[in-house]
Amino acid sequence: MSNPFAVPEADFSKLLQQIHNVITQYYVSNPPLAIRPPKSVLQSSIPKLPPAPLRETPLGTYDAIQHVLNDLLPGIFTQSSPHFYGFVTGGVLPPALLADFIVSLLDLDVMVHLPDDSIHTVIEHNTLHLLCDLFHLPRSFAAGSTISTGATGSNILGLACGREWLLSRDDPACSVAKIGYLQAAVMSGVHNGVKIVVARPHSSIAKAASILGLGSENLIHLPESEDEPWNMDFVSLEELLSNQVVQRTRYIVVGQLGEVNTGRFMADIPRLRSLCTKYGAWLHIDAAFGLLARCVKTYDEATENLADWDRVYSWCSGVEHADSITSDGHKLLNMPYDAGLFFSQHPGILRTVFENPGAVYLATSGSDITAPCNINIENSRRFRALPIYVALTALGAAGYSVLIRRFILHARTIASILTSEELRSKYEVLLPNIEDMFMVVLFRARDPMLNEVLAERINATGKIWVSGTSWGGSKAVRIAVANWRVTLEEAGHGGVGIVREVLANC
Repeated sequence: MSNPFAVPEADFSKLLQQIHNVITQYYVSNPPLAIRPPKSVLQSSIPKLPPAPLRETPLGTYDAIQHVLNDLLPGIFTQSSPHFYGFVTGGVLPPALLADFIVSLLDLDVMVHLPDDSIHTVIEHNTLHLLCDLFHLPRSFAAGSTISTGATGSNILGLACGREWLLSRDDPACSVAKIGYLQAAVMSGVHNGVKIVVARPHSSIAKAASILGLGSENLIHLPESEDEPWNMDFVSLEELLSNQVVQRTRYIVVGQLGEVNTGRFMADIPRLRSLCTKYGAWLHIDAAFGLLARCVKTYDEATENLADWDRVYSWCSGVEHADSITSDGHKLLNMPYDAGLFFSQHPGILRTVFENPGAVYLATSGSDITAPCNINIENSRRFRALPIYVALTALGAAGYSVLIRRFILHARTIASILTSEELRSKYEVLLPNIEDMFMVVLFRARDPMLNEVLAERINATGKIWVSGTSWGGSKAVRIAVANWRVTLEEAGHGGVGIVREVLANC
């Protein structure tokens, strides 16, 4: 009896050719696809979704894929475009894309280390070491590192480790992982619990605090500088930390490398580390995209004299002294969604919190590499390491230096366009010092009426896509450069000429 789930060879070949055509259209189409589909296409796509309940009669693989390609795909925006400047959305580098096809083909669950059966956990282990090299972190970080689903997942890992360490450091019996948060806090004398100290944090920090039972309203926001709200107020921080015994609380301090609206970096991590060490606080650094500034250190002749790269590298100075670090693979690293990165100097704490106690069937046959399911939120895990590994080996440190420098220079070129004689009467760059710009451009229209609708007007062109935000009490627009296909040229698919055209005509 034939397998009813198998696809006939002829149909499978046709489908593969159609998928190949879609890949070609997305990657080499000229002119490029519109980023945002016209409203008429959006409105026509939704009725083509089958109504509930689930149909009894099968459509079949071939027709189901035709339905996706013909009815649904036209209604999905092209986030892989080089001019998708919303959020911080990386493209997918060709080696990573090809590796991701292999990941789907293998359909591995990277959960348990089984060295007698497969090398997939060894590949992930090696990849984490290569990432430490790329970011100029000591390789000792690799033992406490893992690949997560994204920066939100990594922030959960970091705050959970901080909570465990703060309450059990004096007495291992006060382990949140073993006896729960409330009892651990009472037994350790921390009756007011663990608090999180922040300065203009990403919203995922509050979300992580909520998930972990630390409470999103338990974030302590330090006073902000009007000019540099991404920086820590060290005087206020020390005053807070020095009173923790009286307050019967302990603190996780969250620093940020790459503030979401501006891309700017908090200053003086070494001083922050010193204060955390002095008062026994856990230092977590959220560097979802900022950690990639460490990549610019490698020499690149083509861009060497176009910016002060030592200065850019210095923005992350001291990050290697953090207790835990969050970063992302699907942002500037240009990996497929989803892929987050987590690094910690406390592998024992990480395992204490996230291990699977008493699960004999998850036992590993080797002890040199920790089973990924015991240092991560999920047990079942996609083979996210393979695209990262392939991209790192394909590009090397030099290739990533070129990539990150290109993002920075593309963003600075856009800022120069906005401040040019042609457009400076129309737009205001809100942080105009280009030498301090990473890969985010924050600006607004000088005309208040235009400013109210600026983001929508830009996005309606279908040529570029931006995020709307607010700054200083007014609406603003944010361009975040993160796709490998951007260039420094005026013309071409990834050139800045398209941006110039759209901004001039809004």
